[in-house]
Amino acid sequence: MSKDPSVMQFEESQASQRPWTVYVLTMFACIGGALFGYDTGVISGAMVQIKSKSVGFDLNDQQQEMIVSATTAGAIVGAIISGPGNVRLGRRPMIIFSSLVFTVGSVSMAVAGDYDTLIMGRAVVGLAVGIASHTVPMYIAEAAPASMRGTLVTLNNIFIVLGQVIASLVDCAIGVARVHEGWRYMLGLGTLPAVVMFFGFWLVLPESPRWLAQKGRDEEAEKVLTWLRGKEDPESVSAEMDAINSNVENEKAYPDTSVMDMFRDSGIRRALILGCMLQLLQQFAGINTLMYYSATILAMAGIGSQDSDGDDDPYNNEAVCLSAATAAAQMTGVFVGMAFVDKAGRRSLTLKSLAGVIVALVLLGFAFYGVETSAKQNLAISSMVLYLLVFGVGMSAMPWAVNAEIYPLRCRAKAISIATSVNWVTNYVVAATFLDVSKALSTAQETSEKSKHPDGAFWLYAGISMIGWLWLYWKMPETKGKSLEEIERMFRGSDGSQDESDSADALLTSVD
Repeated sequence: MSKDPSVMQFEESQASQRPWTVYVLTMFACIGGALFGYDTGVISGAMVQIKSKSVGFDLNDQQQEMIVSATTAGAIVGAIISGPGNVRLGRRPMIIFSSLVFTVGSVSMAVAGDYDTLIMGRAVVGLAVGIASHTVPMYIAEAAPASMRGTLVTLNNIFIVLGQVIASLVDCAIGVARVHEGWRYMLGLGTLPAVVMFFGFWLVLPESPRWLAQKGRDEEAEKVLTWLRGKEDPESVSAEMDAINSNVENEKAYPDTSVMDMFRDSGIRRALILGCMLQLLQQFAGINTLMYYSATILAMAGIGSQDSDGDDDPYNNEAVCLSAATAAAQMTGVFVGMAFVDKAGRRSLTLKSLAGVIVALVLLGFAFYGVETSAKQNLAISSMVLYLLVFGVGMSAMPWAVNAEIYPLRCRAKAISIATSVNWVTNYVVAATFLDVSKALSTAQETSEKSKHPDGAFWLYAGISMIGWLWLYWKMPETKGKSLEEIERMFRGSDGSQDESDSADALLTSVD
C-alpha cells in the first residue's frame, strides 16, 4: 500500500524536527501511567501489613483478594465510562477528572478505619486508573508524529513500571523503618503525582488535535499542532492538518458508530478482536499476580521472617524489598522495548516477549514444585526477574500501543474503551482468584502446604499464553511507521473498501 504524499511530507519533516513540546505533553500525560503503576505496585507490600493482626485488619485469603480486586472492579467502570466521556468531553477533561478522583481515593485509603472503607477507597482509585489507562495512550498517540508514536506511547508504560518500582521502594523503606500502620502512608502517597498531573493539564496541556478536528474546531486543532510540531515548519503542520481533515470528512458518512456497527464493519471488527485479545493475554499471562502478590509469592517461597505467633511478619522486609528488585526488572525490559518498538516493530516484540513469558512461567512453577530448598528459593527469585524482564520488552506496552493506533477516529474512544474494559475484567478475574486457584491447582498433597505451592497456577498461565502466542502469530499485523489514517486503511483492506477482502485477510495473517 502506498503512502499518502501529504502524510509522507509531514512524517519526513518531523523525523528531523522534534520540538520539546511533544515531550512535555507526553511526560505530563505519563503521570497517569505512574499513578496506574503506583497503585498496582504499592498493594503488594501494603498487603503484608494490612492482612496482619497487629497493624492491619486480620484478613483471610478472600478478603485479601477483595482488597486487591476492588481497584480492578473500579477500573472496569472507569474504562466503560471513559469511552463516552472521551467522545463528548475530550481527552483533556477526562484526564483532569481522573487525577481528582485518584486524589480522593488515595486520601480515603490513608484514613480508612475499617475494612469496608478501605475497599471503597480502593474502588475509587480504580475508577481513576480505569479512565487514565484508557485515555492517556490514546491522547499521546493522537498528538505524536507517526515516526515516534510507538516510542512515546511506550514511554507511558515506562512510567507505569516506574510507578511500580517507586511503590515497591516506598513499601521497602516504610517496612525497614517499621512505621506503625505504615500501609496508610504507602497508599496515601499516591496523591502527590495526582496533584501534579491535575495542575499540568489544567494550566499547560492542550486538547488532542484530532479530537478538536473531529468536533469542527479546526483553528484550535491547527494551533495545537503548531505548538506540538514547531512554528518553523508551517508546511508540515498544514500537511498534517490536511490529512486529519481528510479523514474526518471521510468519517462523516458514519456519524454515530455504535458497538454493533463496529462488529458489522469487517475492518473495525478485525482491529477490535486483535486489540481485545492483546489485552486479554496481557492479564491471563499472569502479570498482576506477580505485581499484586509479589511479596506474598516470595513469602510462599520461604523468603522472609515470621512474628512471635508464627504468622508472616507484617514488616517482612526481605520479601517486600526483593519485590522492588523484581519490579525494576520489568522497567529494564520496557526500556529495551521502547528502544526497539519503532525499529523492530510491534508484532516482533510481542511474539518474542510472550515466548519468553511462557518459559519463565514454566520455570516459576517448578520453583514451587516439590520440597522447599534454598535452590528453589533462588529459582523463584530468578524466574520472577526473568518473567518481568521479558514481559516488559513487549507484553507490557504493546497491547496499549497497538490499541491506541488501530481504530478509526470515529470510533477510537469507544473501541479503546471496550479493549481496556477487557483488560480490567480479566485483570479482576486473575486478581480475585489467584490465591484460590493456587490452592486448587497446587501439586502439594497436604492441605496446609497447598498455599505454599502455587505451581499449578503458573503452569495454567503458561498454557494460556502458549495458545495466545499461536493466535497472534497468525493474526497480528505490523503497524510500525504508519500514520493512524494508513493503519485504518490497512485494516479495511488495500482497496479501502469496508467489505471482507482477500487482500486484507492475507495482510492480517502474514508473518512478515
